[in-house]
Amino acid sequence: MMMKRLVKALISVSVILTVFMLSVFPAFASVSTANCDMSSNGAKGANATSAVTGVKKTIEDAYSTRSGLITDYRNNANDLSRYYVPNSKILKFERTRPEYYRKMEANEGIRITRVQSDVIFVKVDFRGKKAEAYLYEKVSYAWLDQTGGKNVTGLGVYHKVTLQQTGHGWLISSDEYSEGRPTNVVSPNFTTDGFEKVISDALARQFMTQSSLTPTVVPGSTPYNRAAATNYADNYVFNYNPNYYNYNSSGGDCANFVSQSMYAGNAYYIDPYQELGSQSWWYNGGAGSATSKSSESWRYCPTQRAFILGLRGTETSLSGLGLGDLIYYDWNGDGIWDHVAIVVGFDSSNNPLVDAHNTDLKHAYWTLGGAAKYSFVHLNSYF
Repeated sequence: MMMKRLVKALISVSVILTVFMLSVFPAFASVSTANCDMSSNGAKGANATSAVTGVKKTIEDAYSTRSGLITDYRNNANDLSRYYVPNSKILKFERTRPEYYRKMEANEGIRITRVQSDVIFVKVDFRGKKAEAYLYEKVSYAWLDQTGGKNVTGLGVYHKVTLQQTGHGWLISSDEYSEGRPTNVVSPNFTTDGFEKVISDALARQFMTQSSLTPTVVPGSTPYNRAAATNYADNYVFNYNPNYYNYNSSGGDCANFVSQSMYAGNAYYIDPYQELGSQSWWYNGGAGSATSKSSESWRYCPTQRAFILGLRGTETSLSGLGLGDLIYYDWNGDGIWDHVAIVVGFDSSNNPLVDAHNTDLKHAYWTLGGAAKYSFVHLNSYF
């Protein structure tokens, strides 16, 4: 009898403690949704599905509305207020975002005719009446060049969005993101707290394939397959290849992405697994630090450019660029090459269009908003 009473007492205490802990420290329970490859934490069952649906709808509608403001100047920017917390920094900023695109139009001599936003949700966390959504936005804008030729540029943007639940549904209170060049849009909430890698890693797992990377060293003269290099760039500019390390959190992924594209075009490894500066070029992967996974010439712009000009290419002019060639960017003129992009096409005026990582860009006008200095590199037809 005493034992039964003791058990009952212990159960009662356990229930009380559980209720107390949940009220003070809301639990995070994993919930899967049927309509997207993502996770949601902090809500259960039907409530979770309803909450995720509400969060997604607010964000998607907000992004669609702000995209429309860029091309339809008659649209009322006050329409955004139905999706954002009143008087928030992000609401005020989003009303000015079209001005950045208009400056880009003026700088590049283009006219944007349409903007579309597509969102891939990675996960949503809930805590009480607040939600935090991690997502990847694909912004595509159609534009006319100086001769009236039609083009489309894609822009990949990482977002961490915080929302509040109100009597009128979910409203956005902050949105951390940076579009980078060429739009130069940076939200007032943006920080570098690592949320971008969380999203890119999740996307890499989503698009994971069973193939593995195997080093190949081809003796003799090997033709550079420009079509294969540019096709690779187009295929993986947004969907990061999971066979490669993502250097976004280690200084940037632009050189790594270009090296991958060159490798897809038959550029073979030089002195694999030896760090010889601009004299070696390889990718290893596997365990270890970020720097041990590849040669410096594979992942770092200045050394990569020196390697290519020493062994695999020559400096040329803008008009001398072809498919699969490269453009290096020195943003502020300090003599250090900060960025690299691969040429994947041309507009009707024969201006190069490029793909790049950091920010993820597909078929972007080659200037990327302007740099103090450019280096145009033509890759040899044979390696």
